[in-house]
Amino acid sequence: MRERRPADFLGAAVARRMTLDELEREFIEAVLEDEGGNKTRAAQRLGLDRKTLYRKLDEYAKADGKVVSDRASTPPPESE
Repeated sequence: MRERRPADFLGAAVARRMTLDELEREFIEAVLEDEGGNKTRAAQRLGLDRKTLYRKLDEYAKADGKVVSDRASTPPPESE
C-alpha cells in the first residue's frame, strides 16, 4: 500500500524553507519510490529523458558521498 503524501506538497516545501534543488530532489525520489524504483516509468511521469534522470540520481549519490560506478550510472539501452 502506498504511503499517503501531504495534499499540499508545495506548501509544505515552502514552510520547510526548501531550496528548489531540495524540492526537486525530494519530488524525484518520491516519484521513483511511487513507481517501485522503475526509472523508466519515473522519468516518463516526471517528463524527463531517462538519461537526465540517471544523471540527477548520480549527482544526488555523489552529493551524499556515495561512489557511483560508471556501469551503475549508465542507463540501459532504450528498447525499440
